[in-house]
Amino acid sequence: MSVMESERSVEIESFVQQHRRNLVQMASRTLPHLTQSATVREGLRAAVTRELILLWVEWCKGSPHSPPRTTPGALHTDSGGIRLIYQEQNQYGEALNTGNTRHLAQLIGSRTSNPTILLNGDGFDIQAATDIQTMLRETVRQVVDPNKVMLIPWQALTAARLDFQSLRPIHVSEDREETVRHAVPAHPTWNRLEWENNPNARQTDGNTWEVNVEGVRYRITVATDDRVNYSWVWAATLEGGGPYGWQLLETVASVPAEAWEDWGFREQPSPGQMFWTEQRHMLGATVFSATSVDGGRRHRWISAFDQLERTPLYFLAQLPDKGKCESYHDALELLMPEIVKEARAEGRLVDRQGDIFFIETPFDDEAVYSRTKYRVRRSVALFDLEQNLPHIISGALEEPKPAEGEVTEEIDCPCGCGHKRTVGCGPSARQYLSIYRTGHTADEVAVASSGTTFVKGTVYHDPFLEDPARTRGDHAARIIGGDRGTNVWFLAVRNTVPRQDTRRTVVDDTLVDSYLTGSAAHRRRRLERRQLEAELARQAQQQQEQEAAQEEPALTPA
Repeated sequence: MSVMESERSVEIESFVQQHRRNLVQMASRTLPHLTQSATVREGLRAAVTRELILLWVEWCKGSPHSPPRTTPGALHTDSGGIRLIYQEQNQYGEALNTGNTRHLAQLIGSRTSNPTILLNGDGFDIQAATDIQTMLRETVRQVVDPNKVMLIPWQALTAARLDFQSLRPIHVSEDREETVRHAVPAHPTWNRLEWENNPNARQTDGNTWEVNVEGVRYRITVATDDRVNYSWVWAATLEGGGPYGWQLLETVASVPAEAWEDWGFREQPSPGQMFWTEQRHMLGATVFSATSVDGGRRHRWISAFDQLERTPLYFLAQLPDKGKCESYHDALELLMPEIVKEARAEGRLVDRQGDIFFIETPFDDEAVYSRTKYRVRRSVALFDLEQNLPHIISGALEEPKPAEGEVTEEIDCPCGCGHKRTVGCGPSARQYLSIYRTGHTADEVAVASSGTTFVKGTVYHDPFLEDPARTRGDHAARIIGGDRGTNVWFLAVRNTVPRQDTRRTVVDDTLVDSYLTGSAAHRRRRLERRQLEAELARQAQQQQEQEAAQEEPALTPA
């Protein structure tokens, strides 16, 4: 390239950079007329959309040139320029239904003082909006300090009544993509003749059959000719096809015992088992501070996923105001009560479901029963007497009876006979089954008069106990204690999330000392540690008072 050509190239590039905003606006008006090819038009729209994202980011970082309001890619900014918004449009860039508007990103803070960008982590039901959301996320992370980009679901922030403009990042973990393989619990034999002769299989057309097996609906599509006989097997849950609709199944041929987790399986599959593959985008954890839309103090929050669930469960939780919090690990430590930390340090088994921790105790049934006042079993407390009464009267079903010492109460007989009926499935039984008045329950729950709660067996999530409108639990049932069996009693302890209600953990210190300590020497060490902590706190308070007194100006006599 000659010197003249090189100078000309630099001049053109300079012109383009200076007039990018005008070029994007021009493309917005002329794109529908540039080409009749839908593929080329969509490619140009994507390029112009990405250019608008870059212009908006540069404006957020202090550029004097504001981005154009609209592009042919259905992306525009609000009147103040601080938000990027998706608005569904037709091929000519004309806005369609205003109900199909999705907010994508917002500038937090001042453009001139190290601003932060808040990306919307909500899932969208409009594919075009999801595509732009992906492009926005990738583009912003390339040109902005990752520690200044927060990816949080806006629905969660709105539900928590947080002021978006007050958000300040403390620690940000990058989001990631992951592959998860879901093993199918059971399947029929994939043989066309067996399907054709299976009375439970329904033929939907010439090459497709459907059948229900153990809660999963299967569809097999068979394609044959003179040379091949092969099939595609699809599966979905019975609940309307499940959240992902029909999924193509594959067969596990042979997975090495040490490699199944690397494959993305949550549990080790068996050879020949079928599975379907899901590509997930996982939001990174974000620790931040914010104030409420109602004003008040600034508090710290964590936005993350609970990795203990088979399908990681998103949560947004307020953190305690006291304690160091500079990282994701610090935030998780703050959510853990001191009694849980002590139990882990002592080598005791600690499990968790959602916001409830379970600490292993050495108690047997007799020891727990002697220390508690109210006992219920889930199989009795959740029995639906009204629905099953006709079957009980006919003798087809036997009503589960509470054992001696379990909660019972008299209720009006559901049959309308006017008599009272003593049952173990009344309101009181369900109240004590609900661990600290939450939707968490267990096979057996025992509550002391002080409120201290013990559980054993499998723990469940029955949210209808807390909110009758919620019928599906967020957490999978899990056996606490694992290999140690279902006869181990655990102390239930809620996490340290600040709460306005009365459903707090209640732990009787005398009970705690009696089962969390293994010897008199251990009790003495714990008492000494508590006394030392109290003495250090007293000395710190005394020092602060002395320093405050020294800072006050001395009064001189007149």
